[in-house]
Amino acid sequence: MTPTEFTAVGTSRRILLCPGGTRGDVQPVAALGLRLQAAGHRVLMATSSNYGDWMKRLGIPFHAIGHDIQEFITTHPHGSDGRPVATARVLGKAMLRALPEQFKDLMALGGDFDLIVGASIQLAGPSMAEHFGIPYRWACFCPQVFPSDRYPPFMFPQQNMPHWVNGMLWSMKISAGNWVAVGLFNRQRARIGLGPIRSVRRHMMGHRPLLASAPELGETPPEVAAQVVQTGFWDHVEAGAVLSGEVERFLHAGPKPVYIGFGSMGDPNPARSTATLREALRRTRLRAIVYRGWAGLGENLNEENLLVTGDTPHPLLFPRCAAIVHHGGAGTTHTAARAGVPQVIVPHLLDQFYWGHQLWLRGLAPQPLRKSRLSPENFAAALLTATQDPRIAERAEETGTRLRQIDGVAVAVKDLLAR
Repeated sequence: MTPTEFTAVGTSRRILLCPGGTRGDVQPVAALGLRLQAAGHRVLMATSSNYGDWMKRLGIPFHAIGHDIQEFITTHPHGSDGRPVATARVLGKAMLRALPEQFKDLMALGGDFDLIVGASIQLAGPSMAEHFGIPYRWACFCPQVFPSDRYPPFMFPQQNMPHWVNGMLWSMKISAGNWVAVGLFNRQRARIGLGPIRSVRRHMMGHRPLLASAPELGETPPEVAAQVVQTGFWDHVEAGAVLSGEVERFLHAGPKPVYIGFGSMGDPNPARSTATLREALRRTRLRAIVYRGWAGLGENLNEENLLVTGDTPHPLLFPRCAAIVHHGGAGTTHTAARAGVPQVIVPHLLDQFYWGHQLWLRGLAPQPLRKSRLSPENFAAALLTATQDPRIAERAEETGTRLRQIDGVAVAVKDLLAR
């Protein structure tokens, strides 16, 4: 059996889910796992150790593989010099250093699976599937992972370059990536009796990759649309999830607040970032819920019109906010869009620049503000635009209505189990 074939084992299938990356990469795959379990299939989630307690709470069997991604990001928040390209290089090097460990941990699980679904920066999954003769599908959460002259590779903040420049940058990135990584992959593959690969990108993406994002926020580029399954985003609300009493009291105490949180992004100077947020909010006189996140925002932020929180279920909170300020991760972007609420994107790295640009083009947000250039002045101006421009509010509401009618997880499950 080749990795692109699918053979059912009775009516129940054993499916290995192995996403790699931050919470934004793991949470959609958890939504997929819950739906597969509800359909009677056996699921094992294999990913970074820092997600073990979360998977236990969800009721998804868990196996830790690789390194602790949260520890890495919080200790290397902005690369060597704070620039997005440098940060991407640091993350890329970390991924490649972890390659032997990822191979070892995944191979130790054996071949007792009917399907393997990898996601995001999962590097060893395709080789494991090939070794054991198991079908493999790969999922991603942003159209920008597919080469196109419509946008640059995802480490470049500039999103409005000429098509010929984008094409040249993609060509250089693919060539450089293969030059750096093919040898590392082939050494690991040789250890498990597999032949060499020539393209890391083609190897990782495999057959019919799943694009778990909404075309209303970013379409699959036409040059690959026939080979990609765009499902819509994979979202869910955890069973029994509620807003804390503290959050509920704050929401009832005054006008709708803005939400501010940068998710899994680290910060080399959280005190300075917190001071910037405080001053911008003072100028706008807006109420705000600030999420600490991996950046550690909100230290000593005790004003009456501000509430600093830990993890809070976004699907329950966002519809009750005036605007959502975030880093531009695919998951937060889609959840905020589904809520029908204006957004302010403060991209830090990678595909976050793409999402910020796409939301601005679609009238769902003001122009994005790079994290490295965030100031009280530009942040206050963006907050006022997002909360006072009726055109943005109208576009956000219309988009949210459309997105709430799409069940991306159902589309993905149907496609996965049909093959």
